[in-house]
Amino acid sequence: MFRIIQGANLHSRKLSSGAAYSLFGFLAATIRKIDFRAKPGTIGSLKQGFVLLPVVLLVLLSTVTEVRAFSASIVSQAAGEIPLRASATADSVQAGGLFELQISVISNEIRILSVPDSTLFSRDFELRSSTLTDSLLTLQLQFFGNEDTRLDGLHLPVFSVARGDTFKGNVPAVQLYFKSSLTDDADLRPLKPLFVFPASLFGFILMAALLIALAAVAYFLYKRFFKKAQIQQIEPQTVSPPPQFENPFNTLLKELSLIHSNISVGKIGPAESCMRTGDALRAYFSAVYQFPSLEQTSRETLQELDNRQFNKKLLEQIQTIFKEADLIKFARYSISNSRAIECVETALQVAHQLKARDSHRIQQLQLTYYEQIKQSQLQSQSQPDNSQKGDAS
Repeated sequence: MFRIIQGANLHSRKLSSGAAYSLFGFLAATIRKIDFRAKPGTIGSLKQGFVLLPVVLLVLLSTVTEVRAFSASIVSQAAGEIPLRASATADSVQAGGLFELQISVISNEIRILSVPDSTLFSRDFELRSSTLTDSLLTLQLQFFGNEDTRLDGLHLPVFSVARGDTFKGNVPAVQLYFKSSLTDDADLRPLKPLFVFPASLFGFILMAALLIALAAVAYFLYKRFFKKAQIQQIEPQTVSPPPQFENPFNTLLKELSLIHSNISVGKIGPAESCMRTGDALRAYFSAVYQFPSLEQTSRETLQELDNRQFNKKLLEQIQTIFKEADLIKFARYSISNSRAIECVETALQVAHQLKARDSHRIQQLQLTYYEQIKQSQLQSQSQPDNSQKGDAS
């Protein structure tokens, strides 16, 4: 008998179970108190049999349980998974209630590596805090469900000391029952009744609605039949003075004088001064003689001037200025500073000749300009009068 008990005790140690080890220790202590020298059939032997029978049954049951757990652990490790233990501090929870979920290992050779992420829990649970040791993980959870539920689907990374590798630890499902905060005989609170208007207040509301409707009808009739036409008071408009007439000769003379002063002090180069001189003359011809000299070639501009009876000497001076400008612009011709000053002075001589020739034409252009301004002002004043007549009708 002692050999059987010792063999079972050794087997339980191999299974690494603290509960079985404690049970075999209790069995050994009990057997030491039995007197095996009692004769069979006596009262002492019967007592000894009754004492040994439940002890032997407990040993067998513990051994079978540990064998199953050990074999399940081996199979899980072979598949890359290790089962864990899980238990909750409460089997029934109210909405908003706190409870702890304790997850432990089945062997001292297993280590829990990390805490599960809060996203692994369903919307009925919220992770509030966690405490982790090598063999025990304690999670404080808050329950927000309204019916019985199962806490499952958790996996934790664990480390096996024996195999020196990391595995996935499966947490068994934990059943939680919903506990209502109402007592068994409590009823739900009734719905709040609809608001009933007092009779006097309802009458005031009806009278106000009728008065508003009558006021709207009266205003419509007043606008439609009884309103007299009102004379609109025209606010005086601030009329800005028309722009002054720009004399083309003054513009030409001002530009040529500016070019001459700038080239004398070295603000502009000789090439730029010649090209600006030619453009100033072209702008004058376009404004006075009403043809697009700035868009024409030098030959076309000179032909237009010849058609307007320009004398030969004046045409030769203008042709000299245009030729210098064209050579600089198109042929990259290099001109000296003295030659550029001479070109500008020639243009000033041409300008004075044009003043004597075109003074009458410029006066006609000025009269035509102011006449157009006057016509546009009369048209703008007649438009408000027409709109006022239309409103009055």
